[in-house]
Amino acid sequence: ELNEPIREMIRNFVLIFFITGIIIIIAAIFISRTISQPIVDMNNVAQQISAGDLSKRNKVKSIDELGSLAAGFNHLADAIQSKLHIQENVVSISKTMLGKSSIEEFGLGLINQLIESCDAVMGCFYILDGSSFEYKHYLSIGANEAMMRSFKSEEMEGIFGISHHRR
Repeated sequence: ELNEPIREMIRNFVLIFFITGIIIIIAAIFISRTISQPIVDMNNVAQQISAGDLSKRNKVKSIDELGSLAAGFNHLADAIQSKLHIQENVVSISKTMLGKSSIEEFGLGLINQLIESCDAVMGCFYILDGSSFEYKHYLSIGANEAMMRSFKSEEMEGIFGISHHRR
């Protein structure tokens, strides 16, 4: 009887310890899944991208470090996809330029390929006349040929001048 309060206190302590342990385990599992699931998801997306599916992206669900990492992976995938698209277009344009038998065939093939690569609605082909140092309109697609004027190489006009002066 004298030890009864001590036994009851020990039982209460064991019960509290057991309940606290269960709560800690449940909280640890929840926190672990909250942290690890986005990492697992990002890993799955990274594997799909490395397997060649460049359309896959991470779902950015938070603004913390994991959300920032997911957004970074998405930006990296966008950059890879863009560079591959550019490379494919360069290869396609290069193939178009090779093996043409005439300047007209070369120019027409080049304009068509550039229009397709850039999703443009028109294209023009100018040739530099070495004797007059003038760019002369040779052929165009979708442009008003009456408006295609020659211009001096030192005084570039239009988009030629804009791109030349920006460099």
